[in-house]
Amino acid sequence: DAYTIRKIVYQSLPGFYVTANLYLPKTKANGRPVPAVLKACGHSELAKAAPLYQKVCIDLARNGFAVFAVDPVSQGERMQYYDPAVGRNLVRWHAEHSYIGLQCDLIGMSIIRYFIWDLVRAIDYLETVPEIDASRIGITGNSGGGLQTAFMMMVEPRIQAAAPCTYITSRESYMRTGQSQDGEQIIYGAIRDGLDYDDYAAMFAPKPAMIGAVKSDFFCVEGTLEAYERLRRVYALYGCEDRIELSLVDGTHAYNDALREATVNFFI
Repeated sequence: DAYTIRKIVYQSLPGFYVTANLYLPKTKANGRPVPAVLKACGHSELAKAAPLYQKVCIDLARNGFAVFAVDPVSQGERMQYYDPAVGRNLVRWHAEHSYIGLQCDLIGMSIIRYFIWDLVRAIDYLETVPEIDASRIGITGNSGGGLQTAFMMMVEPRIQAAAPCTYITSRESYMRTGQSQDGEQIIYGAIRDGLDYDDYAAMFAPKPAMIGAVKSDFFCVEGTLEAYERLRRVYALYGCEDRIELSLVDGTHAYNDALREATVNFFI
């Protein structure tokens, strides 16, 4: 009763198809075009169809936002190694990120370029939708979607507000856990050059941002608190500490209800 969903397929590169859902609220704000939020999906096989991600999109749509939920490479409807002869994927969905990533590494690039370019082209599409106010576009996502959000905060000037969730920590605290990372999360030379998680978000200053986090996460909360303090100091240089906030809620690694509510309130 409050929104519609348009099923969208677009090409971010010639012959490279991206599947997405566009949630549109049925009533415009005072008859004007509505703001939009780009929903970057984290590591869920269902991607835009994952129940927790749908709840984020629906909540935003019910509060007057258009929402564009995009399937990343190797998730949702975008499996890259499906073999019709055997009727299945040759590489498990989560492993595809590193399987493709290693091939990118060998020719001197990173698979992250595809994730980010898909989202840049998503904004190009949103600018063509008459119901959307292209001057008010935000972005959110958690986990791998938090990574995509952080990178878009660096490279895409059309993003006006951002909420990366369950991703921002510190490199040192994450390395202490001994965990591996997916191909798109590995930036060669980052340790040598001192690039840290807070650096991604710092490049977004002085635009408003919310760092979303849960108290029990393998993206260590100790690093999240450290990154947030660094970001507050950066925003202070612009005289706008009120534009950076931390929403730390109970729970484990997920875009849970408490984090969803905090994010929706941030965008409102």
